[in-house]
Amino acid sequence: AVASLDALSAAGVDMRRVIVAHAQSLLGAPAALRALLATGARLCFTGAGMGWSVPGACASDHPWLSPPPDEGLAAALARLCAEGYADRLLLSLGVSSRLQLASCGGGGFGFLQRAFLPRARRHGLSAADEERITTSNAAALLCYWTPPPPPERTVRHWSCDACHRGYVEAVNEAEALPEDRVYFEKFSYRYCSTACLGAHRRAEFVQPFSAPPPPE
Repeated sequence: AVASLDALSAAGVDMRRVIVAHAQSLLGAPAALRALLATGARLCFTGAGMGWSVPGACASDHPWLSPPPDEGLAAALARLCAEGYADRLLLSLGVSSRLQLASCGGGGFGFLQRAFLPRARRHGLSAADEERITTSNAAALLCYWTPPPPPERTVRHWSCDACHRGYVEAVNEAEALPEDRVYFEKFSYRYCSTACLGAHRRAEFVQPFSAPPPPE
């Protein structure tokens, strides 16, 4: 795993945006766990409240893949935070089975707040570190996205049939701007002002026609 993260780092990936999931599987290998943290990647711990897990249910019989007891996971998280890694840790239930739902006898989605975090506090997890691993670290990971600039509005060009000055209007009414020119129409003609319309009317709408532009 460390080699993979090193390859990502060498390729220019911002390691603060990389999350290693199911990090609780490495609690039995503290050196490997800290090696991952040293890369700058974020580690997400899941598996809290999985004490019901049936032995041998994993695809591998390696002990690291068995969900750790809540007490051990809570103590490990508090210890890592105390070592200064709180800004790189995430905590999630990682719900992947109906047996984790309260309706099926599991701890439910409130298990972390109701049962797990109080246990971690007893192991020394501070309020500030608790907020980091449950809230602000996840929020920071989502801050990489910035909304794109608003698209240019779609406009139609038109000119006054009397003074021939050019203007634009929004094709979509919702994109109209206060500074868009108000126009006046008569027959198939469009005018930028009542002065231009009146001038053309006095000329009995003759074509071609041209009038001096009215004062702004």
